Amino acid sequence: MCLTETAGTTSTFTRHLERKHWERYLEYKAGSASLTMADTTQPPISSFAQRVHLYALNSSRQQAITQAILQDLVIGCSLPLSLVENPNFRHFLSVMDCKYTPVSRTSLTEKRIPYLVSKVKDDIIKALEVLHLQLTSGLTGGFAPSLELLRILLAKTRTPTV
Repeated sequence: MCLTETAGTTSTFTRHLERKHWERYLEYKAGSASLTMADTTQPPISSFAQRVHLYALNSSRQQAITQAILQDLVIGCSLPLSLVENPNFRHFLSVMDCKYTPVSRTSLTEKRIPYLVSKVKDDIIKALEVLHLQLTSGLTGGFAPSLELLRILLAKTRTPTV
């Protein structure tokens, strides 16, 4: 058995060797003078970890999850838009699908909801075959009336997502 060290040995250990195992102590002392650094060609541990490739922002899976968050949680369950920025919700999403990039609140309010509103308006116009239809949401009542309107209209015009 060869005694070597790479990170330093306690004095109690060396004292024990010196008092109880003289031959081993001499062997240890002779070996400690010639210790060299560990082999630097060893690959780093990070090279063994698998890298997770995220969904592209325009991938069908990314779009389906984002649409489900908007339609089912924000509109369907009347949950606040701040949900998408909650750290616990983001952790939940990473556990459910680690490749998904969470949508931002800004993206929902500036792009997704206005697009959805215009889509629902167009669908209603087509369904009623009316040339002039004006939908208004009560701006004085905050955001809730327009979300309620979207929830009702989506229930009537929802198309299944794949």
